[in-house]
Amino acid sequence: MSERTESKLLIVEDEESLREFLRAGLTERGFKVDLAVDGKEGLARAKAGKGRYAVYILDIVLPKMDGRDMVKTLRGAGDETPVLFLTAMDKIEDRVMGLEIGADDYVVKPFALEELVARLHALIRRSHIEGELSIKCGDLSVDRVERRVLYKGSRVDLTQREYQLLDYFIRHRGEVLSREQISRDVWGLTYTGESNFVDVYVRHLRQKIWDKEESQIRTVRGRGYLISEGTGDDSD
Repeated sequence: MSERTESKLLIVEDEESLREFLRAGLTERGFKVDLAVDGKEGLARAKAGKGRYAVYILDIVLPKMDGRDMVKTLRGAGDETPVLFLTAMDKIEDRVMGLEIGADDYVVKPFALEELVARLHALIRRSHIEGELSIKCGDLSVDRVERRVLYKGSRVDLTQREYQLLDYFIRHRGEVLSREQISRDVWGLTYTGESNFVDVYVRHLRQKIWDKEESQIRTVRGRGYLISEGTGDDSD
């Protein structure tokens, strides 16, 4: 198996001036950069270099194959390299769709290079933490290669977004996680305080995994949520 070069990026962007800006700016900040000008070339480079890239940076609107189809193809082939969408598509539904199909972060153009660099470092750190192939929390176990979730030995079918949330909880088991943290770290979204987006997906997990049993995901009043080894829900 090839060894991943931690700072190597694949950028797929059809706009030449932006492509060169990214190449120069990210190279100056210590990254190694490979470039592709359309989705088909990007997919070919990703497949040829599987395991060597730290992050794929993709536009969504690309010639020959758009970024979303590229991500679907990569994920379908078992490539879990972090993906960051860098795009002018700024609607919430666009961001949600991008994350739902398997992207790990979403940055809207125009953007500040320093923010992009910070997000890349965060994705790389997260991918290191996610290196465990299987994780267990009480009666709950997750096979992170197959993305298979078992509770007391029985399989639980989750959507992509539900799985991302559960995986995040288990990797941070024992920690109180605010709604702001969850929105940002799991889906790359800004929590405004007016949305119940996080609460809805926590409820989905509780219903699908624990049903009428006490949930391992506890509500900590005024602070957020935590997952513990045992059950017990202090919901508000």
